[in-house]
Amino acid sequence: MKLLRFNEPIRFGSEGNVRDYALSGWSLDEGNASLSWTQALEAKLEFTAQATTSPITLQLTGIPFLGNGKLPRQQVWVHLNGLYCGMFDAADNFDVAMPIRHSWLEPRHNVLVLTMPLSASPEQLELGEDRRRLGVAMQSITLQLG
Repeated sequence: MKLLRFNEPIRFGSEGNVRDYALSGWSLDEGNASLSWTQALEAKLEFTAQATTSPITLQLTGIPFLGNGKLPRQQVWVHLNGLYCGMFDAADNFDVAMPIRHSWLEPRHNVLVLTMPLSASPEQLELGEDRRRLGVAMQSITLQLG
């Protein structure tokens, strides 16, 4: 398991470092240089972290799957180690900041879970044969200090 350093993003896509952290629910073989789609109800990342007493912000940047207008938005629930960090609706490109408590981070093992209850497959929406349950295409996730 890899250390996620503060202020250094997990970058998605074929040119990113997401493979070092991806646990489940990610489509990693699409060939897009800067995006990775979630492909299940939940997408999980795992990492170790350094101890801190400073304020931490979880920064999430990405694009929702709206099925060519068939879905009005995606809803994203965020949990860290089973603790609720927050929820946001994404109807367009998003750059969301969520404050998290430093005590929620574990030095040895952390699991960040994105849950997208409105995710759907292109096949379900009659947009093709893709059966993956798409929610959001992530560009970056960062733990920011301060």
